Formats: sequence, structure tokens, C-alpha cells
Amino acid sequence: MNNKKAFSIIEYAILLAIILTAFGIMQPHIQRGLYGLWQSAGKSFGYGRQYDSAKTVECAFDEQINQWYDRRCFEQAVSGRVPPCNSGDTTCEAPAMQGCVTTACAQASTNMNGA
Repeated sequence: MNNKKAFSIIEYAILLAIILTAFGIMQPHIQRGLYGLWQSAGKSFGYGRQYDSAKTVECAFDEQINQWYDRRCFEQAVSGRVPPCNSGDTTCEAPAMQGCVTTACAQASTNMNGA
């Protein structure tokens, strides 16, 4: 009687080992499948669009002119001047900032503030 019980425990242990080995072997495939589901879920939020540096506006706030401006536009405007602006030269930088004030930055700042 005890011999059958011991044999049954050994059978269950071998079955459990086979199942765990199967999961271990299939782990990369299961993992890839789950990552694919996460990727498709993430793309559904962006409708397949990813970050595009050419279309992204990086906004900055200047306390002197009290407005938001596009930082990339400002960097291009300042570096394109002859002679170039010195850092902190408000007489040179302020007109460039004014030329780079965008409605996108103003809207983003009001959205962040909850207004």
C-alpha cells in the first residue's frame, strides 16, 4: 500500500518537472508574445506615431519678457546672428525670443497649469 503511494508521489513530481521544463523552454516565446502585446497597446495610444523631433516643440519661459517661446527656434535665431549673441545679453536675446513666441507653447503652459 505504501509502495503505491510513494510511486504516485514520484509520478506527480516527474509530471511537475516536465511541466516546469516545458515552461522554461517556452519562456522566450511567451516573453516575446507579451512584449508584442505591450507594444501594440502602446502604439494604439499614439495611433502608431512615435516621437518626432522635427515636429516637437520644446518650450522655455523667460521671466524678462514674461512669455513662453520655442527653444529650438531661439537657438537657431541666436546662433545665426552676426555677430553672435553673448549668453545673457538681453538686448540681443530678447528680440530673438519675441520672434520665437508661439501659440503652442502658450497653450501647453495653460494646460499644465490646469487653466
